[in-house]
Amino acid sequence: MSDAEITAVENGIANVRFTEVSSIESRIYGLIWQIDDYQNQGEPGGHSLSQRWEFWKAGLNLFKANLLIGVGTGDVYQELLKQYETDGTLLIPAYRKHPHNQYLSIGIAFGLIGLLWFAFALVYPPYANRGQLSYVALVFLAIVLLSMITEDTLETQAGVSFVAFFYSLLFLSHSPTGRLK
Repeated sequence: MSDAEITAVENGIANVRFTEVSSIESRIYGLIWQIDDYQNQGEPGGHSLSQRWEFWKAGLNLFKANLLIGVGTGDVYQELLKQYETDGTLLIPAYRKHPHNQYLSIGIAFGLIGLLWFAFALVYPPYANRGQLSYVALVFLAIVLLSMITEDTLETQAGVSFVAFFYSLLFLSHSPTGRLK
């Protein structure tokens, strides 16, 4: 082994591919490896992508089982734990988490009715002000909507504060006369 390879091993990098490629290529290689490992072994534990698939699978099954009105806000995690058992997931109990998808979390808690209301409440104010929105507001909305696909954005204090502050600043305080409400 070369000195560079020995240094890499000492720093915890056991695969030579991670020493020769950019960080994006390393991440893509890691994701492909996770997908391959999940498909061949079926073991999702410890891998972010395959764990999310398990989270989403359990969450979607729970949403379908309680389609109209959901399970209620206080029962989401307990019902998810039951769903993991029903699905026969290979995730160890320590890795059985929330869905990491805000839309799915809302759907589980409030059902289809609540999910539609959430989507309406999220999208209507920007739509109503569509002719007067800045690019900053549109970029913010895109960031929030996309973040909710891979994270329970509104389940953390930081997420709630970020969304509530900027959403109200950019969409709810706008007035057609140009004056603050």
